[in-house]
Amino acid sequence: MTDKQYVVGVLRDMLNYYYDNIGKKSKYAREIITPKMIGTLTTRYLELGGKLTSEPNEVDWGEVQEV
Repeated sequence: MTDKQYVVGVLRDMLNYYYDNIGKKSKYAREIITPKMIGTLTTRYLELGGKLTSEPNEVDWGEVQEV
């Protein structure tokens, strides 16, 4: 596994975690997970060659306290 592959894997795991925990405090950044954070992370993931799945992510926006 190359360094790049490792980083892409970490970013993929972070994206999955962020989608599952939007509006809550992140265990990575120690800040509230916002759509902007997800967008920034997604951009970097794609720049490094990551692929997005075709499955839609179910986000419960009712749990979001602040953005």
